[in-house]
Amino acid sequence: MQWYTGNTVYDTLLLVGFAYAILVMVSSYFGTAAYGGRFGGGKRAKGIKLGSKAGWILMELPGLLVFPIVFFMGPNSDQAVPLFFLGVWMFHYTNRALVAPMLMRVQPGSTASFSLGVVIAGWITLFLHGYFNAAYLTEFGTHYTTDWFSDPRFQIGLAIYAFGFVLNVHSDRILRNLRSINPSPDEPRYKIPHGGGFKWVTCPSPHPNNIPPIPLSATLGSQQPITIHVHEHTLIRDVKRAIAEQMGISPHHQSLLVHNHQLYDHETVYQRG
Repeated sequence: MQWYTGNTVYDTLLLVGFAYAILVMVSSYFGTAAYGGRFGGGKRAKGIKLGSKAGWILMELPGLLVFPIVFFMGPNSDQAVPLFFLGVWMFHYTNRALVAPMLMRVQPGSTASFSLGVVIAGWITLFLHGYFNAAYLTEFGTHYTTDWFSDPRFQIGLAIYAFGFVLNVHSDRILRNLRSINPSPDEPRYKIPHGGGFKWVTCPSPHPNNIPPIPLSATLGSQQPITIHVHEHTLIRDVKRAIAEQMGISPHHQSLLVHNHQLYDHETVYQRG
């Protein structure tokens, strides 16, 4: 089917991506993703379960693989603007797939809570995102000449991404420091984060991380379907999960709330899906 770029494979997969996002939305009303102790993970999760670090790295790994493979298959892969975005993408997903999970502080004796089903769902999403963005940058997006560096859409989009990335890293650091460097098995699992973005929202850590580096920086204001597709997935996944986060706190944990701050299970929050 050809309706956007004129390329049958690309345009058909784009429709598949929209359909998959709708499927995710429908399934979210029957439960949340099974990772983390309070979201169907732990002993309640069915099927194969992985540890926190292994599950997160394995789920995010396609972000580091699919994009560069598709990127260098494109005829414009040697141009300055696409190469710049390749650097942004690899920087972003190196942190997301390797650095951040390796810095996680997992409580000794914690039950494996990362469902293999969540990993597979992540693979599908990252394959689509990586393919759509890389192929568009190096083959179908013919306007990505060096003039794009001076375009306000690029400059504003890149500034928004930089802000989101810094906020994400800072928020992750606050969450990580809730737990000791070498946590003991009897250390409290739920703690209250303070400072930074936690002054304003329940959890500032996942949301800036979902400011996609390529669509937002490259196409701000252009209303491209790939941008809509990426943000559709983000909204469907995170809005429903945020509601579950607010509504799903047990009475015991509600009694521990202080100054309207949210309690966090470090592994639950850090394994943002």
